[in-house]
Amino acid sequence: MRSAHCDMPPNQVGGDEPPPRFSAQRWAAVRKCLVLFAVPVGGGRSPLACMLLLFHAAAATSIVGADVGMRSWERPSPNGTHTLTITRMPVESYSMTCDNKPLDTRLVESVAWHEFHGFGWLAGTKATWIDEDMVVFDDGLGIALIDASRRVFLVNNVFTGMTKHPHEEMWAAIKYRATVRLQEELLPGQRDVLMIIDPERLRKSAIANPDREPFSHILKAELQGLTVAPPQWTLDGNGIVVVDVRQDSVESVVYERGSAEIVAREPLDMEIPEDIRLRTGFDEEVIEQVDAIVEESGLRNIAVQIKEEAGEERKEGHDRGYDFRSRFEASRSVSDGGGDSVLATRVGDTRGEGRGRVVTVVILILMVAGVAMMGMRIWKSR
Repeated sequence: MRSAHCDMPPNQVGGDEPPPRFSAQRWAAVRKCLVLFAVPVGGGRSPLACMLLLFHAAAATSIVGADVGMRSWERPSPNGTHTLTITRMPVESYSMTCDNKPLDTRLVESVAWHEFHGFGWLAGTKATWIDEDMVVFDDGLGIALIDASRRVFLVNNVFTGMTKHPHEEMWAAIKYRATVRLQEELLPGQRDVLMIIDPERLRKSAIANPDREPFSHILKAELQGLTVAPPQWTLDGNGIVVVDVRQDSVESVVYERGSAEIVAREPLDMEIPEDIRLRTGFDEEVIEQVDAIVEESGLRNIAVQIKEEAGEERKEGHDRGYDFRSRFEASRSVSDGGGDSVLATRVGDTRGEGRGRVVTVVILILMVAGVAMMGMRIWKSR
């Protein structure tokens, strides 16, 4: 019987009976069948085949590593007063600075991991400077609002749904619905929260809030139930229309944008099945139906008068049931010798930029496994 790879007599180099591992005959077989180093030679895998495996793994690692290397994006203000810098460090770690100084993120950190939007998405999103000190990023899923003069993140969160004001840089949003892993539907008693993202108001509120509690600076109102569609603005831009779905009723509620107080409400003649009402996200068909019904109701046509400021009693009511201080512990990586600056660094992101890191780790594990197998073979051959 002859070897399938080397045309040599039996019982010799490359014959039926393999020579001892790492013997002179073994190395002779490797040299004889050098072209076939990717197949078993002399009773086992050729050392050159193992080297080829490691070479391909190293090449793949270098390709993936090139995508996750150090890179920076700058977003200067119109007059050049401030410059935001987003830096991607190796293995998909992002940091963000303003004028080469870290940004404070304590107002936007959340106990729900996916509610925090991360920093990687900012590199590919257009920066809109509202004025020389305020910049906003909007990708349709969430908003990032930064006060560059004070180096503070006012907003950097994902929302269940949001709608931009038709004429101003302002948003009406539904707070992200926090769920546990593999939770397919919401709890029957869960309620949505309307958030009004007004940049100028947020800046003033953040200055008056030295404790830096997450979301404490955002004007918000708790619904009586859940909503099944993003909020809508009234035609005059002073009111926000939200469809509030309870277990036994559905109504359209209008909130005044300056105080988040209810100024009008009207029952809607529609039924929302429980499987739709308790979904973790919105359904496009339901959104279209709700928009048509709200349009017919005429609530978007009402005139809403803006109030100057919400009363203290009303403000406390907005935060009822949201004890963020007891549930959240801010990461305090202090720099610049100050006590109020948290380094804006986040490993990974919620939008999949960590895929390269996963591929790199898998390749490294395979490389280590290959080296371990070679070591075991050497140990057993002794």
